[in-house]
Amino acid sequence: MKKCLAVLLVAGLSLSMVACGGKEEKKAKATTTAATTEATTQAETQAETQAATEATTQAEGTTAATTEATTEAAGENSYAAATMASDDVVKAYATQVQNAVIAYDWSQFGDMIQYPITIDGNTVNNKDELVNLFNSHTISTDFVSAVGQPDVPDNLFANGQGICLADGNIWITDQSFDGISENGDPSFKVFAINGILAD
Repeated sequence: MKKCLAVLLVAGLSLSMVACGGKEEKKAKATTTAATTEATTQAETQAETQAATEATTQAEGTTAATTEATTEAAGENSYAAATMASDDVVKAYATQVQNAVIAYDWSQFGDMIQYPITIDGNTVNNKDELVNLFNSHTISTDFVSAVGQPDVPDNLFANGQGICLADGNIWITDQSFDGISENGDPSFKVFAINGILAD
């Protein structure tokens, strides 16, 4: 009987150890499963974040390329304070003004003026008066030399008043910028001339 009890006791202990070992094994499996799930979730989150970042970077690159293409198509506008015209259009007009001055072509220059205009204290109402004024006075060689410098069309300055040539010797306005031009194209005119008369 004692022998039977001893066998039963040993068998009971063995079962209880097996049962305890089973619980520990289940706990270990549960912990491993939870850790694996968390690692998978983190990996998926990282992959999603990386994909989103790549998509954003790609979108930003596309936007930058579109902006650059639009700017190239429209032309740069360094003189936006005074005109919506591109730099090339502004420089082309400045070159026309420059050429008329260095050629002493007052008839052509007269077509570029916004009248009435005051030139070195003389009020001029139209092209004929301008041509007569310039033909009856000595033109400043310093003025012509300053306006005639090769880099003048590339070194223009613009503010709310207009576009400046040769450090303020000539100022140009875009009449279309203020809604004066009917079709909205640039309508450049010289509105100020400073120091052209030597006498």
